[in-house]
Amino acid sequence: MGNFDHMNINGSGFFDFDSPDYDKEKNLVSVIINEAYNKFGVCMDYYITSYDIKYDRIFGEDNNRRYIRSFPVNVFYKLPNEEKTWSKFGIEGTDDITLWISKQHFEYSSIDTKTGISYVRPQIGDIIRSQYNNYYYEITEVSEDTGMFFQSKQYIWELNIRPMKDEFISVTDETETEGISDVTNLNDIFDIGTDTDIEIDKDKTKYTPDTGEKPQEDPFGNW
Repeated sequence: MGNFDHMNINGSGFFDFDSPDYDKEKNLVSVIINEAYNKFGVCMDYYITSYDIKYDRIFGEDNNRRYIRSFPVNVFYKLPNEEKTWSKFGIEGTDDITLWISKQHFEYSSIDTKTGISYVRPQIGDIIRSQYNNYYYEITEVSEDTGMFFQSKQYIWELNIRPMKDEFISVTDETETEGISDVTNLNDIFDIGTDTDIEIDKDKTKYTPDTGEKPQEDPFGNW
């Protein structure tokens, strides 16, 4: 019925996502995105942050987190304004940035030279540093729905980041000589847990009254 009776109702087969030809198209898009981000992207350093939920089996929290290792990555994003606000809570960054990383590039760049295993997926809490201005950012959200082509999410990681705050996370032997050791686990100048008592010479601070000086009368009669 109609003008399309002569056509195959099952389609041409070109967009059959189970066919090898369809996989070739997806791989082509992946390579194009990878090349574009590597050629026109921003050079950054990615720091993997540990989080072991077995550290505290009751609450599932890790109070002994560490920056395990780092690797270089190329990402694509609009360079942000390096703005800050001065509030009662101190100096705070106002940047809320979204950046994109090729999955193919991320998997290859994150390969551990010791184990040969790649860091497959970015995690919330990991740190990323832009090399051009030496700014450190913390990943707050990870998604992969933005670059969805040919019914696949195999192309792009989308990361939401914010300026990093020192949460006193320690470094490992592999990262202690890198730049992140200068911005994490710093001494807290307001830490009242340290010994702050100062020995005072009482003879120099003792008050000596002048001749004829009388003590002030107590209005409460020395009660």
